[in-house]
Amino acid sequence: MCRASKQEMSYVVWDAVIFFILMIQRRVFRSYNFFHIINDAKAQHLLSARGALLLDEMHEMRIKEMKDDEKRVRDAVKMKLTKLLYKKMDIQGEFFKNSVITHKMAIRSGDYYMYEETEGEIKLKDELK
Repeated sequence: MCRASKQEMSYVVWDAVIFFILMIQRRVFRSYNFFHIINDAKAQHLLSARGALLLDEMHEMRIKEMKDDEKRVRDAVKMKLTKLLYKKMDIQGEFFKNSVITHKMAIRSGDYYMYEETEGEIKLKDELK
């Protein structure tokens, strides 16, 4: 009978340890719990990606709503300015052609056409009180 040397015995021990570790890995990786954990991780990844897409869509919808609100306010302001322009045209009549163009011209003109009530209407209201 032949005897194995110490060096050969150490190789056999290492082979047995590695074989034992491989058997444990096989048992773990083939278990139901491991498949359940893997499927859970995949599902969580998919749901998080969908959640991110939904959050992006909600953010875009909010931005669109804000832009629509701003446009609605801008249109309302334009309409009010147009009404003021027509009112100014009615009050000034022929003098509207020499209209004020710049802010400095408006300050230097000293006109009261921008007020809703004329000076005569204010005096009448004061006399009635």
